[in-house]
Amino acid sequence: DKERTRKEILFSKTPMNIHITTDWMKGQIEKKVSNWNATVFQFPFGIDTEVFRPKPELDARSILGIDKDTFVVAARSTDDARKGFKELVEAVEQVRKTGRKILLLCIQKQGLVAKYSKEVESIELPWTNDIKHLGTFYEAADLFAMPSSVESFGMMALEAMSSGVPVITVGKTAASEVAACPELEVNLEDLVGQIANRITWATDNKSQLKEIGVRARARAEANFFLGDYLGNLKNMYEQVASDPIF
Repeated sequence: DKERTRKEILFSKTPMNIHITTDWMKGQIEKKVSNWNATVFQFPFGIDTEVFRPKPELDARSILGIDKDTFVVAARSTDDARKGFKELVEAVEQVRKTGRKILLLCIQKQGLVAKYSKEVESIELPWTNDIKHLGTFYEAADLFAMPSSVESFGMMALEAMSSGVPVITVGKTAASEVAACPELEVNLEDLVGQIANRITWATDNKSQLKEIGVRARARAEANFFLGDYLGNLKNMYEQVASDPIF
């Protein structure tokens, strides 16, 4: 308790500048910031929509050996319980049991799908920052799932959106704020069932799903333009640098 009190006093007296990217993050810190000597800058991250774009020229499914009739759900694979990957695997298993042809395309940690289900067909890719490989990953997907209960922003959701891929998110999180797609939102109550329901709807309504993907791409272009982000970042640093305390 003494250490906590000491830190709170230190924060309240130390001038600081904080950058946040979403209203969700603002809600997480605003009570604390009210007691701190802090200047808060709020603006979202940006994305290069020419780098992350639909890339049909890649023929991504042929590259990955995926049948054109298979419905592909892409996701980041992690064993962090807050990210909802286990529940996603279980949801895909439920959908597979209905007879729908579905594959889980994962990137990051390998071996997790078999840990959570022996029934789910998957391709598990290692983490990469290679733009061409990421382009193949998103281009092969019909749907991207980010059922995280906690995200500070949701950069992979934005990458998927910019690539024209619709995104499943948990409502009232930073990722759902970025995606702004109520048709594909889920909630934490019966998370497995909720995800399975959204995937089932997506497999049965591909034309509508395609329209959501087009809308996601348009939102990325309009609201998360990289130039706007860099301009805001420049302005923030200029304001901080001009502060007499520095």
